[in-house]
Amino acid sequence: MINRDKIYLHIAVTAGSLIPANGLSQFNAGMFVKPSIAIVGNDTNGRKYSDNSYAASCKDYKNGGYYTGDTGDGVYWIKPSDSAFKVYCEMTTNGGGWTLIAKISGTDSVDRWGYDQLIYKDSTTLGDATNLNAADAKSTAYSAVAGTQILIRRLNLTAYAVHTYSATPLTWGQFLTTNWTQCGLQISAAAIVLLDDGRDSIIGNGLYLHHYDGYDATCSSQERAMLSEYRLHPAGWNECGVGALASEPGVSYVDAISYPAGSINVSANLTAIAEDYAFLVR
Repeated sequence: MINRDKIYLHIAVTAGSLIPANGLSQFNAGMFVKPSIAIVGNDTNGRKYSDNSYAASCKDYKNGGYYTGDTGDGVYWIKPSDSAFKVYCEMTTNGGGWTLIAKISGTDSVDRWGYDQLIYKDSTTLGDATNLNAADAKSTAYSAVAGTQILIRRLNLTAYAVHTYSATPLTWGQFLTTNWTQCGLQISAAAIVLLDDGRDSIIGNGLYLHHYDGYDATCSSQERAMLSEYRLHPAGWNECGVGALASEPGVSYVDAISYPAGSINVSANLTAIAEDYAFLVR
């Protein structure tokens, strides 16, 4: 983010003005007043700074020292590199500053996020990622906004989990690409914050990449999931999470499903329900 105080200091010195003891708020008798910077805009036009500049992420808006004005959850303009674009910012949960990068919907009747699909790691975009509607979406921020934590929220319900996925800032796409060949990778052993959904799903104390069948003990079996709260399903019947194989015969990988709590240990096909999740980073 631009350090505006340094800009105004440069202007004052260049003009040959003396800086008074009360700082940069006024210079000489001319009463030069430091401009007041605030966030302006709305969900239709998008929010940005009142001087027409942008933060690099939702976290930078929240923590950058100018979080005043038209604030709160909603649509913001961000500029992590060369071009600015709109994102949805969640500014409430666990201190806020979350940038929405993707929505994975199991209820929209279109399965795009199956096991090991390239959409998890490529730079393609999809749908509208400026809201929390239950429909598949992938933002430019997926490959542009680096972070260390991920918030996974069950849409239309208050359940969510916050996990640390990297010690140093990485985009979520970079993280998955780096670990693409790992089987049963423990992304997080303990959620930073957890409001559990009470089901076997992706929302839980753990977070794993390439959840697999305990019978085979590898990720080569068809019975697996892309992301889950569990490393494996010991009973080998009910795969839960994102990019999972539904238990019903003849059904291929679906975007997001959950099962009743304890299902991963049951040696029988239980009834899954389709889920909708939002993924946000900071």
